[in-house]
Amino acid sequence: SIHVMSNDDGNEYLRFDCFPEQPHYHYVQHFRNINLWIPFDQTANGEVLEWALDRLRNRLPDMLKMSGATELARKLDMRKLQPVLDELALVATERT
Repeated sequence: SIHVMSNDDGNEYLRFDCFPEQPHYHYVQHFRNINLWIPFDQTANGEVLEWALDRLRNRLPDMLKMSGATELARKLDMRKLQPVLDELALVATERT
């Protein structure tokens, strides 16, 4: 699992559960007190871990907004986040 949390409030806003069986992801919408569980379609999207890492690199601000973390998305500096995502990809792929 990959958890996306805020240092400001300690809340989790996204979670990618890259399981071999029934992979899925979550939008955790604290403003609505809802945890949206989204099934992952491997046929349409390919390997779940690769997809999740791509979403983090290319869609993170939009996904954070979907979770209600608009201020966090606004403050996000994707250039500074890239080295962290590179390290995450390395660690995650070593364990698969």
